[in-house]
Amino acid sequence: MKVCRNILHIIAEIVVVIAIIILINLIAGKLPLSVDMSAQRIFSLSEQSLQTLKIIDNTLEIAVFYESGEEQPHIELLLNEYEKRAEGRIKLYFIDPEINPIEANSWDTEKSGITNGDIIIRYGDSSIKLTEYQMIEKDYYGFINTFSGEQKITGAIRTLVEENLPVIVFLEGHEEKSINTTLLSLKESLQASAWNVDEINLLSTDINSVEFDCLVIPAPKRDLSSAETSALSVYLNRGGRALFMFDISSKNEELINFHHLLETFGIKIENSIVVEESRGGYYSENKMYIVPSIENHEIVNSLSRKNLFALLPFSRNISIENSDETIDAVPLLSSSSESWIRTDMTNSSIEMTDEDDAGPAVLAVAVNKNNYEDKYPETRMVAVGNAKFIEDEMLNIQGNLDFFMNSLSWLNERNDFMLISPKLVNPDRMYLQGYQYIVLIIISAVIIPLLPFIAGLFIWFKRRNL
Repeated sequence: MKVCRNILHIIAEIVVVIAIIILINLIAGKLPLSVDMSAQRIFSLSEQSLQTLKIIDNTLEIAVFYESGEEQPHIELLLNEYEKRAEGRIKLYFIDPEINPIEANSWDTEKSGITNGDIIIRYGDSSIKLTEYQMIEKDYYGFINTFSGEQKITGAIRTLVEENLPVIVFLEGHEEKSINTTLLSLKESLQASAWNVDEINLLSTDINSVEFDCLVIPAPKRDLSSAETSALSVYLNRGGRALFMFDISSKNEELINFHHLLETFGIKIENSIVVEESRGGYYSENKMYIVPSIENHEIVNSLSRKNLFALLPFSRNISIENSDETIDAVPLLSSSSESWIRTDMTNSSIEMTDEDDAGPAVLAVAVNKNNYEDKYPETRMVAVGNAKFIEDEMLNIQGNLDFFMNSLSWLNERNDFMLISPKLVNPDRMYLQGYQYIVLIIISAVIIPLLPFIAGLFIWFKRRNL
C-alpha cells in the first residue's frame, strides 16, 4: 500500500510539474517578449529606428516576397521586430510570388517585376522597393558578412513618412570629388539614411537664396573666386552649416580664399602632410595612413563607445588660432606626440628634418560661432585635413562612414539621423585553408575522442598493478 501511495505521489508531482511548464509556455507565448542573443544585436532596433516608428501617423505596410522554403531569417526576424515595436502601425505580409502571383503583382506599382527577396514598403500612395542583396553582404565563402537591414529599412520608412527630409548639397566647380564618381558609395549611404543629396555651383546659384541643411566641400583643387568667397562668407555668418575637407597637394600651393575664409573662424588648414611614428598610430606599415586618436566631442564619442577608429590617409594639419570669444574650435581627431608635420612639400626626405614641425597634429576640428548679437542662428562647421576617407574604397573601413555621418548629424542638430551602421554577422568566424583544415579534423575526430580511451586505459593498467 505504501509503495502504491508513493507511486501516486510521484505521478501527481510529475503531472503538476508538466502542468506548470505548459502554463508558463502558454503565458510566455501571449507576452510580446523576445531576447536578441546575437553578439552584434542584429535583431534589435536602435534608438534612431524607434524614433522613426513614432512619427508614423497612418498604417505602414511591408510586403516580403519569398518562395516557400527560401526565406531569409535575418530579414524576417528583423521585420517582426519592426512590427512589434510599431504597436499596430505596421502591417507585415509574407507573400510567395509563385503561389500568389496576382497578390504579388498588386504590390508592383512601378511594373518593375517582383523577384525572390524583394521587400516593398508602402505608405499611402508612395512605396519603396528594397532587395535582399542591398541588405546582405556575403564573403568569398558564401557566409553572411554584414547585415545592413536596419539601416535600409529605417531609411526607407523615414523617406516615406518624414515630411521634411534634410538636404545636403556638395559644392562643385572647383574640381571637387564628385558624388557621381569617387563618392558614389557615400551618396548611396546618405540616400539610404533618408538624406536628400544634391550639388551646388556658387557661380550659377545664389547660395543664400536656396534652402538646404548642410554644405559639403569635398577636397577642392581650385580656389574660390572673390564673388564665391563673399557669398559663402555671408552664408556661414548667418548661421550656415558646412563640412570642409581638404586633401594634401603635391606642390607648395594654397587655396588662398578658402583658407582666408576658414581663418575668420579661428582655424588654419596648412598645405602639409602628417607623418606618424607611433606604431599604433598608423596602418599597414604606411606612416602616412593615420589612425588618429579620438578626442572628446559629441561627433566622435560614439566611435569610442563602439571601439571604432577612422583611417585618414595622407592628411593635413589643422591649426587652431582663435582669439574671438564668439568662436569655439574643438579638436576631434589628432595624431600622437611622436608624429611630425611637413610643410615644405618639395622636401622628399622620408625622415624628419629641422624644417619639419613636431606633433601632435590636429586632423579634424568642430567649430561653433555664436551669432546672437547679429540675430542669426549659431554657425556650425567641421573641418577635416583629409577627404580620401570618404572615397568609395575607404568609406566602409572601420569608423570612416560613422565619422562623416556623425559630423552631418551634429551640424544639423539631428541625432535621429546618426548613422545606423551595418552589423557584422559571426565576426569571430575562423577560416581554415589547406593543412589547417586537416589538422583540425585530426584533432577533433581522432585525438579528442581518443583521450577518454587513453585515460581509461591508464587507470586500468594502474589498478591492475595494485
